[in-house]
Amino acid sequence: TIVPDETLATSNISKTPAIRVSPNPFSDYVQIDDVAHVVSISVLDISGKLVKKINKPNKQVDLSDLKSGIYLLIIQKNDGKTERVKVIKY
Repeated sequence: TIVPDETLATSNISKTPAIRVSPNPFSDYVQIDDVAHVVSISVLDISGKLVKKINKPNKQVDLSDLKSGIYLLIIQKNDGKTERVKVIKY
């Protein structure tokens, strides 16, 4: 039976991260817009391997030592929450 008035959504899910990372794609550096609330950034390669960890990052994060590819930035915030941002290095 189809019930047309039921909603299968939730209002507390955000599709955009609260912390912005730019530019994306990047060549050597990314900018973190709300770095005051960031404790650390873990950089994982496409296979999930940790390739770099940055504690107390600056607004401009140097990722020039990484090879070209797709990476996942796991951003640990000081409120205990984490955000995941996919970035591409060219």
